[in-house]
Order: sequence, then C-alpha cells, then structure tokens
Amino acid sequence: MGSTEIYPQSLRHSPNGRFFAVCGDGEYIIYTALAMRNQAFGSALDFAWGSKDNDKDYAIRESNTSVKVFRNFKERGSGGLNVGFQAEGLSGGVLLGVKGQGGIGLFDWETQQLVRRIEVDPKDVYDAFRSQRNVLGLQSLQLLVRIRRVGDACL
Repeated sequence: MGSTEIYPQSLRHSPNGRFFAVCGDGEYIIYTALAMRNQAFGSALDFAWGSKDNDKDYAIRESNTSVKVFRNFKERGSGGLNVGFQAEGLSGGVLLGVKGQGGIGLFDWETQQLVRRIEVDPKDVYDAFRSQRNVLGLQSLQLLVRIRRVGDACL
C-alpha cells in the first residue's frame, strides 16, 4: 500500500477508477490508484468527482464562499464557481451538487451555471456515475433526481 501526509476524513474514487482523492485537515491530495503517485494537492474542506462522462472533472470547496472546478488538474475559469449562497458541502455525479442554506444547488460541470436549486436540506447525496440520476437522502424519505440533457442544456 502506501501512506498519506494528512489525516484522511474522506476518500473518493474517480469514476474511471484511475485516481482517488483523500480529503482531511483542510487539504486534499489526488493519487493514482495503482502506483499511489501524487497527481494534485491543495487546500479544501470538501471534494467531489464528476460523472463517468466527465471523469477528469472534480471540484473542491475551499471555504464557505469558495468552490473551484478543475479539469485535467487545471482550474477552470477564474475566481471559482459563483454559488450565490454559503456552501456547506459538495456532491459529484452528472451535476455538481453544492449543499447549503436549506437546499442544494445543481450546477453543470461544463458551463458552471446553476441548473436547478432544490429547496430541501439533504442529509446525503448519492450519485450513480453510470446513469443520469442522483438520489437526495432526506430525513424521512429519498428523492430521486433524473437529469436529461437536451442539446447543451441539462433539465
């Protein structure tokens, strides 16, 4: 195996299985899955991978007001994602989920635009990397969100 320089609080595998990310102590490190070589690192409170179609995309939450999106280990855009509310958590999948202030905002990985804000406070978000669905785990029920792509837009 190997060792990491931080105390891991979360471990996330990329959808293609070639990388995994360790997040903890206010930092993240992306390693190659087979050789455990360091690919990228930086400060982050939370981490999320894109979907199987966007397997080179990932996002980090640096603070409550800063979410950044990366592709091929390079930051996309400048200044980060314009969330519009205080970010409390991230979830990956077909859309980038940003939890906070009593709801979850679902953003398109490509355009970094808000697709939909759902006014529920999810306890957990489960994504299916191989399908166009996310499941929002609420206190007393599960909410299935199906994403359809029409042209360049997500519905």
